[in-house]
Amino acid sequence: MCTAFCGLYSTQTKAADTKNEKPNILWLTFEDTSAYEFGCYGNRGVHTPNADSLAARGIQFMNAWSVAPQSSAARSSLITGCYSSTYGMDIHPVPYDTPADIFFPQKLREAGYYCTNNSKTHYNSTTDNKICWDECSNKASYNSPKRKKNQPFFAVFNTVTSHMGRIRTFHTDGRRDYTREGIYPALLSLPAYVPDLPEVRSDYAGHLEAAPDRALPPTASSCPRPHGQAAPRKAVFPSVPFPVRSLPFSVRYDLGGL
Repeated sequence: MCTAFCGLYSTQTKAADTKNEKPNILWLTFEDTSAYEFGCYGNRGVHTPNADSLAARGIQFMNAWSVAPQSSAARSSLITGCYSSTYGMDIHPVPYDTPADIFFPQKLREAGYYCTNNSKTHYNSTTDNKICWDECSNKASYNSPKRKKNQPFFAVFNTVTSHMGRIRTFHTDGRRDYTREGIYPALLSLPAYVPDLPEVRSDYAGHLEAAPDRALPPTASSCPRPHGQAAPRKAVFPSVPFPVRSLPFSVRYDLGGL
C-alpha cells in the first residue's frame, strides 16, 4: 500500500480553532489505487463526485509520494509515521519484531481520543496489530456506544473493493461489460508505463470500476453527527498504487500518486 491520494476536508463550525482543540478525524483508506484514478486529479474516464467534492472543499495535496510500493510496507509507514525501514517493516508481507509502542493511535488514545479501525490492519509487526485501537472490527465506528459523550474520535475505514485481487487473473473470459458502469476500455487514457493491450485495458477498466464512490464508506459522503457533536472536522484520504498484470505490484511506478 502506498499513499496515492490524500485530501483534507474541514467542516465549518461556530467554535474558533484553539490551541487545545481536539478535532474529530475520519480516515478513509483505499487499496491499490492511484491519485491518477480520481477526477480531481485529472482522470476523465471515471466519475468520482464525492472524492472530488472533498478535494474541492478541503486541501488537495499535489506533490506527495508513497514511501513504499507494497501495501503492508506503506501501511506500516502510515500507522507509525516513520519510514517502514525504520523498524524493519519494509518487507511485504513479513512481520518483524518491533517495539510495542510505535503505532500512533496509541498516542491519540493517551490524548483522550477514541480510536476505531474498520477493519484491516496488516502492519508488518509481530506486535498485536489491534493493540492500538479501542475497537478494531468490521463493525467499528466513531458512533460506537462505547465512546463517551463529546469524546473526540479518530476513525479509520478501509475498503478492499479496489484490491488488486479483483483483476489478478490470467484471462479476461467472463468479465462483465464495464461500459454498463460508464467505463469504456477503448477510450481510456492508459498510464505511460503500461503496454497498450486489450488485456491491460480490461484490467484498468475493472480497476477504475472500483474507484468511484461505491468504494467510499457511507461516512465519506454523508457523515452523521455523533452524539450531537459537529461532524468530523478533518477527513484524511490515503490510498495505493495502480496494479496491472503487466506491472509487478512490488515495483513503484506512478503518475504523481500521492
